[in-house]
Amino acid sequence: MHENQVGYFCHYVPWELFEACGLRGTLVTPAPPFPREREAFFPVPFCPFSKLIAEEIHRAPFSLYVLGFACDASRRTKEILEYLHTKKNLPKTILSLPIPFLGSSWGIQRLAENLRQLSLQLALLAGIHPWEVETRLGEVILSSYEERKEISTLFFAGRLPTQALLTHKRGESLPSQEARPSVLLIGSHLFLSEVVQIAEECGLSVIEESPRGTGPWLILPEQDFVPSSDPFLDLARLYTLHKFPCPRVNQRRAQTIHKMVDHLSLTGVIFLYPQFCDAFLYQLGLLRRFLAVPLLPLAHDTEPNLAQWTTRIEAFREVVRCAPSSPMAPQKL
Repeated sequence: MHENQVGYFCHYVPWELFEACGLRGTLVTPAPPFPREREAFFPVPFCPFSKLIAEEIHRAPFSLYVLGFACDASRRTKEILEYLHTKKNLPKTILSLPIPFLGSSWGIQRLAENLRQLSLQLALLAGIHPWEVETRLGEVILSSYEERKEISTLFFAGRLPTQALLTHKRGESLPSQEARPSVLLIGSHLFLSEVVQIAEECGLSVIEESPRGTGPWLILPEQDFVPSSDPFLDLARLYTLHKFPCPRVNQRRAQTIHKMVDHLSLTGVIFLYPQFCDAFLYQLGLLRRFLAVPLLPLAHDTEPNLAQWTTRIEAFREVVRCAPSSPMAPQKL
């Protein structure tokens, strides 16, 4: 393996498990320029993020990857990558972590078992005994939880700089800011910096919650995390009951976003989402129905549409400024 590193995508894949195995997890994030060499292997239409993830993994330096199976697109992406790597005889190992529906206690138990099975595969590749992984994992989880609490405190106080976590490395201290944000940016992994730059040039102060930036780090303040004797169950609980939910958990995510907007006294929400993604489209419908503040949806494919986004964000700025200071209460979720 390349310097004991493992690439992964889906922020339900826990980096804590990699660290317990003596590996360094790196979230796979597509970066421009975006090649289009493997696009022909995908159906049309198809999730643009999955297409770019496949390109990134195909050209990235790691020999080990873990893909979170949270949707049909992620499963199809793994099948295509395995076919390409077999065809070209590339020395890459691609493991998977099935993510069950996380709205029940059964889902938590199932995720814990899936994490245990993944740990056995990682331990074998890393050359360590599985009991060592289990012993280390409890300590890593407690350290992770403390770091997450510190980051979440800054976020929910409105003092976390917009792009602070897009390039954050674990263990680094985070800057804080005094200016409170006015608009929440949620949604996609891609093109976050471009949208933030446009919004700030339009005079909007933005705070982001995305699968690439703040999202993987936020824990919800409703209840404290109490560890048990099973670190795999603890890890599953941390990533389901305490972490900011993903769009697949539609109802709970919509409720959480509404609470966040209310807590931070935000005046609008920008929803950046990939085309052809059912989970994001379902989420958009719920947010349109229940949010009490203006909502701006921005769709993207495999390239940003900067000119259109600039025009729409400029118009959204006027909507936000003209919105009543006491908006009508949202419908009950």
